[in-house]
Amino acid sequence: MKQSAVGGQQAAVSYERRTDDDPFVDPRLTKMKLMPCPINGIRPIQEFAYGGPFRPMPNPSESSDKEWADYVFHRAGEPGIKREWWYHIASGTWFIAERDTLKDEIVRTYLYSEEDRSL
Repeated sequence: MKQSAVGGQQAAVSYERRTDDDPFVDPRLTKMKLMPCPINGIRPIQEFAYGGPFRPMPNPSESSDKEWADYVFHRAGEPGIKREWWYHIASGTWFIAERDTLKDEIVRTYLYSEEDRSL
């Protein structure tokens, strides 16, 4: 079981089912991805929708064409920790998740109002 920090607490982000007693279960298909919701705690990943990368948007009326084009067209695609918008469908909550795309782990989740503005 992987562990991830959520609001300063450790939270499980995957679940592994015992398959040694069931010959009809493929062990490769027995892991469930879980994501910590800042409101409801740990939930199955199927309850969430990806909302895109979290990137500060420049002011369209004050930015140059070069700055605006850079925001619209350029993305950092290298593996590492990404900040992303996620939506919890059951509660209607938008939040930010920091996800390590290299290790496929969720580092932490938090509401936008709790965001560290210094990052």
